[in-house]
Amino acid sequence: MRKVRDKLAFGVFWSNRTYLLSRAKFPVMAAEIADLAGRLGRPPRVLDAGIGRCRLERLFALRYPDIAVEWHGIDLLDFRLRIRDDVPGITRVRGRVDQLPYADQSFDAVVSCWVLQHLEDPEGSIAELGRVLRPEGLLLLSVPNSPQPIKWIQERVHGWHVARQRRQGNRFSYLPQIQFYNLPRLRRLICGVGARPVRVQGVGFVTGGPLAFLENHEWYYKWNLWCGARLPRITKQVICVATGAPQAPGATPARTSEETTHVP
Repeated sequence: MRKVRDKLAFGVFWSNRTYLLSRAKFPVMAAEIADLAGRLGRPPRVLDAGIGRCRLERLFALRYPDIAVEWHGIDLLDFRLRIRDDVPGITRVRGRVDQLPYADQSFDAVVSCWVLQHLEDPEGSIAELGRVLRPEGLLLLSVPNSPQPIKWIQERVHGWHVARQRRQGNRFSYLPQIQFYNLPRLRRLICGVGARPVRVQGVGFVTGGPLAFLENHEWYYKWNLWCGARLPRITKQVICVATGAPQAPGATPARTSEETTHVP
């Protein structure tokens, strides 16, 4: 039986639950960007790597209508750039996360939400995200969490599952998942590009199945976030908040104008 989506989760996303935990990463990320705007004292320049349905941008506009942000979005698939082209104020570019068409140190914040698990070269992709991030800028990464031994099992059976779905004629509207992350792996990738993890927020501590109805209650949502901040290793998804590499001694400060973008 098809679920009836008669509610707006977090006031934005059509759902059958008011506090849909699978979308709870977006309020967390939006709050970090709003805080960054307050520290900068100007509209931050933000890149959404894998912008898709513009979920973050739509929620931010609802929650922080008085805070201006210069949004930029990139996506590999052309139809995903057009799927929510009704959302204004976003400069969209088609391209690859591991070959970003932007100059070094172009953005105050870089966001990648549920993208890294689809990429063949996550190390190169995170290096690119770090390259376009200004010194000590804000890096926000969100991935599905696969604690051991679940990660080990998924890595061995997921390829078979995708092949089986394709043999049955099922189509994928996005690249299938080929990477599996747990918190230690995500931290290693972030530190490998000189960034520094500041905090980790887990989402989806106890959820789904017979407990799904609880996602209509604010107390349950807040309890999940409270538990996820303390036990992120066992949640369904993790959000890592990090700062970019520090400014190199003697380096020229990054510019803030549009001249920092280069699209060949």
